[in-house]
Amino acid sequence: MFRKCGLTQLLGKREIWDLSFQQSLLVCLYTMKEFLKDRLKHLIVECLDLDDVEVSTIEDDAPIFGEGLGLDSIDALELVIQVEKQYGVKIKSSEETKKALSSVNVLADYILERSPERVAEEQAKAAQS
Repeated sequence: MFRKCGLTQLLGKREIWDLSFQQSLLVCLYTMKEFLKDRLKHLIVECLDLDDVEVSTIEDDAPIFGEGLGLDSIDALELVIQVEKQYGVKIKSSEETKKALSSVNVLADYILERSPERVAEEQAKAAQS
């Protein structure tokens, strides 16, 4: 479970995993994911100029493309570029793009798995402002 969430990348190797440490990590990861989902929703609305979409109306598990927000392949390309720019995460193939951009939740997991430190940095900066 920890490996899937990117925690092993974030913390490196750790031999001692006591219960309170595990609980603290899970709370931290949950907070990071909630923060990231909110940021991704804003990114989608802003970078794709979706003036008629309120961030609060984007559901975490709703499809981003097709029946969800009705976005197309050009929008997908722009979103992939923005994710790479903002989080340093490269989505390499069209199949990987379809999976990663299937919903905000899936995209957040995808980013956290590959670049948790960038999310943590962004969250820390946001907390300071």
